[in-house]
Amino acid sequence: MTILQIFAAFFRVGALTLGGGLAIISILRHELTVKRAWIGEEEFAHNLAMATSVPGAMVVNFSLLCGHRLRGARGAAAAFLGTVLPSLIAIVAVAVFLSPYFSHPAAAAFLRGAAAAVAGLLTHTAFTVCRPMVAKAPHFAAAAIAAGLALVPTVNPVFALVLVGAVMFHLSNRQKVRAGGDGGIKNGINGDANGGINNDAIAANKICEGGDVRGGADNINDEGKR
Repeated sequence: MTILQIFAAFFRVGALTLGGGLAIISILRHELTVKRAWIGEEEFAHNLAMATSVPGAMVVNFSLLCGHRLRGARGAAAAFLGTVLPSLIAIVAVAVFLSPYFSHPAAAAFLRGAAAAVAGLLTHTAFTVCRPMVAKAPHFAAAAIAAGLALVPTVNPVFALVLVGAVMFHLSNRQKVRAGGDGGIKNGINGDANGGINNDAIAANKICEGGDVRGGADNINDEGKR
């Protein structure tokens, strides 16, 4: 893909998506993964997790990550501009020309319908993006804990993110250490077994060689007696 194609893809998504934030993720997934197949489902989910884990607007972070993945620094710049420009143009147009018409009943009805559509997009995004993330039991448990913490009004969602992320990081390190220890034990057992086999083979060869020497000496003695 070219730089212009990256810019056009992100610009179209930014221009045609209502709701922003997580609502745009569903459209980005359709555009980048389903329609164009530029990135896979797993990489899309990984970029989304990274974008939500660092400070800043999630959509901007996501566009930078995907653009950099596609075409390096130039791709990141193209994706960033494609994501930001539609919102900038729209908000300037609304502030200058359309703000007096927001009190009109037709405009209010449209905005209520758009809000309902955004809720549907968020539900679709949660289902499609989170499905590969919670395929394993520990990941499902982590998602459930984070969702439970987020439902508590007095708990900051950032606290849930940091806490669950730290727990998963600790469990991942424990699994790596355990896997390394098991691998060392297995290698040691295999080494001992191979060493024992090699020693037995050497001893067998020596016995065979000794048998051959003794057999040759017996033949010489028999010939001398004759």
